[in-house]
Amino acid sequence: MCQKICFIFALILILSILSACVGSSKPLPTAPLPDLPALSIARHPSPADYSFYNNQNPTLPAKFDPDSSNFFQNDYRSTNLSALDLTHSLDGLLTSDFDTKTVWPSTKKLPAGFDIQKIMEFGKDPGLGIRHLHAQGITGSGVGIAIIDQPMLVDHQEYATRLRLYEEINVAPNEHSAMHGPAVASIAVGKTVGVAP
Repeated sequence: MCQKICFIFALILILSILSACVGSSKPLPTAPLPDLPALSIARHPSPADYSFYNNQNPTLPAKFDPDSSNFFQNDYRSTNLSALDLTHSLDGLLTSDFDTKTVWPSTKKLPAGFDIQKIMEFGKDPGLGIRHLHAQGITGSGVGIAIIDQPMLVDHQEYATRLRLYEEINVAPNEHSAMHGPAVASIAVGKTVGVAP
């Protein structure tokens, strides 16, 4: 009896699989693609300013501690470093955080080989052979994404022309844009740094 039930079950399973593989003479109906929404930007948050986080009397960068829970051990975002002599601080600088608002000392006070512009350009490469895919025409064209994150700098040069909709929920009216949301958007669709530009 058990063999008969197993045989019937196997036969039903095989017939189900075969019927799923049979092609239809008519294509399946598809829903039309919706039109792109009209541009809708709820607010234009001001750029993030990290100067209030950082010591107004910055010190030389410390050696990076991989066991520390402090993610920003040498945080020089929006910081004026022009008074420091950093010539012997290459290791600390290579593990530091800085932004385009960081004010650097003259090149005489920077370590040999520490090229800020070169580091910034290197940081724009998404890696993983993505640039090679872009050269083959694989760019993410025609694909839309949604990002749910912190307040964004909607006028950012990397993605401002690609942004279709920006909404805010439970955000203070004068809150600056954050660091994370713009970084995620730039890495995803940024003109010069994006995986899918």
